[in-house]
Amino acid sequence: MDVFKKTYQVLVIIGFLVSMMSAVSVSAAPNQVFTSQEDVDIAIAKGFKAITSQMNDDGGIRWFDESSSVATTIRVVHALAAAGVTQDYLISNSGKRPIDFLKAQGLMGLPGRNGDTRL
Repeated sequence: MDVFKKTYQVLVIIGFLVSMMSAVSVSAAPNQVFTSQEDVDIAIAKGFKAITSQMNDDGGIRWFDESSSVATTIRVVHALAAAGVTQDYLISNSGKRPIDFLKAQGLMGLPGRNGDTRL
């Protein structure tokens, strides 16, 4: 895949994911040009670091408070899958991944069920 196309896809996904997290401040650099795969890899690593900083021990991703949000975690898993990026880099301190949190929640964890209105 062309480095510039991959760069664009990764930056869009990381920008989306980080913007979904209220505790992280992001400033966009829309005219930033990556000239090498190393630059792309550094940007991806920074994005994973930002997302990992929002993970709870259960593997879920935080939203507004300290609890794991099913909706936010689904967005992270979906965005990574759409980009063809493995979530194996997102592992909580207890060894759980976002998909582990979602499996544990089952259908009752979906937004709109069981009183969870977070989208």
